[in-house]
Amino acid sequence: MDLFYSRRIGRPPSRSARVPTGGRLLDNPPATDIVGAAKLTGRTQRGTTLGLISAITAREFAAVADSNDVRTQNLVEPRAVYNVFRLKQDVLKNSSIGLIATHATRTGEFPATVGGVDWNLNFVNNMYNLSGQVAASRAGQSTRATGMGTEIRFSKFGGKHISGSVGYEGYSRQFRANDLGFVRRSHFHSLNGWINLRGNDPWRFTRRRNVNLNINTRWNTRGAKLNQNVNFNGNVQYTNYWFTGGGFGRSFSTQDDRETGGNGLVRIPDSYFGWFFVESDFRRRASGEAFSDFGQERDGKNFGTGIFARFQLASNIQVQFGPNYNITRNVTRSVANVVDSANGNANRAVFGKLDTDNFSLVTRASITFTKDLSFQLYNQLFFAYGDYRSFKALTSPTTFGPLMPELYTGNPDFNSRSMNVNAVLRWEYRPGSKLFLVWSQARSGSGTPGDGSFGRNLRGIFDAPGENVLLLKVNYWWNI
Repeated sequence: MDLFYSRRIGRPPSRSARVPTGGRLLDNPPATDIVGAAKLTGRTQRGTTLGLISAITAREFAAVADSNDVRTQNLVEPRAVYNVFRLKQDVLKNSSIGLIATHATRTGEFPATVGGVDWNLNFVNNMYNLSGQVAASRAGQSTRATGMGTEIRFSKFGGKHISGSVGYEGYSRQFRANDLGFVRRSHFHSLNGWINLRGNDPWRFTRRRNVNLNINTRWNTRGAKLNQNVNFNGNVQYTNYWFTGGGFGRSFSTQDDRETGGNGLVRIPDSYFGWFFVESDFRRRASGEAFSDFGQERDGKNFGTGIFARFQLASNIQVQFGPNYNITRNVTRSVANVVDSANGNANRAVFGKLDTDNFSLVTRASITFTKDLSFQLYNQLFFAYGDYRSFKALTSPTTFGPLMPELYTGNPDFNSRSMNVNAVLRWEYRPGSKLFLVWSQARSGSGTPGDGSFGRNLRGIFDAPGENVLLLKVNYWWNI
């Protein structure tokens, strides 16, 4: 549970603009302006860590025009105040317990409050660990509800050859922490565990060896099985410091309770998956890694491959880049829910066969001028397209039937492109106190839906409209 996720402050607006019939959206803010924020952190000599954050974000409006080109402003995000309190105390030897509380208030809405207790306890010379968290939320607009979330894990990290872990994670249907936190979903229970056999002593042509077994299962609070898989994997480091590794696993038949958007369950068939990698000696001035994954994606196929390269051009200059390409074929996925007026206005979940390609390229560079002055550059290029066909209707969780063409006439194909650049100059002008000068550029756009041309999609990234931000951040460290 990430009960505090800093990107919630200044996030994209949470409401959609109301566009009149025949009208158009003129402008929609991509993020929420932060009016002001303050952060206080510190640690006492007795091992108490304290953190406080308070921030205010502004109201945001989208510009729309009706069919007569009369322009109006739609409120898409009200003024908001965010507060976070964190307290952690060191206990025993190399252990801690902590408290966290978050509170988000938006004008005209009920506040969202989350509180939690967490612990990280090591014992028997740090060989064993017991960690976990219990949290409660009070949130909601039309219906206020209290929810609970729990995580607990027992692990064995020490020892020469055997380590492992077993854990439980569960959230009630009413648990809501995403106003200031990040929880992927609620309404489920999960059990998972792993065991690792390792050899860290040189043996023949190897330096170290690892073999792992992982088991996961998840079901929702109504008993529907959401996930059940097992995988076996391992890796070896050789005497020349190269690594190789890979794994193979199987996912057993489960049900998806979200794919249909509230229109029932859909069965996910058995599938298999695997991966492998080769990694060179990262002590060298030039090094890298090649990797690939493959298997079944539901009832279709998937394949992905990529490389990562690192170049130490000088003792203070480093460049890294990594392209990654993934495809899926013939995967049955949800498209929309429609109303069948010929059959008593019944809701029909529409599915189609989906092919997707996505490509990303991440480049990083860093220059350290002195111990107090450095420069970092980050750039990510990305595009993805999807092509749907063979539309059909879900008739039961395990079967599909024909779909009358007039029931669904939309086009769910997509094509998205983006580029993000960040350049950061960092100067530590006194011990603990830093100045950051940041330039960022974000480009995003779309091409022809369903267009899978690699060249057109890659070139189209640079044609997408962009926004530039120049930011100066100064912090000052002092002892109290």
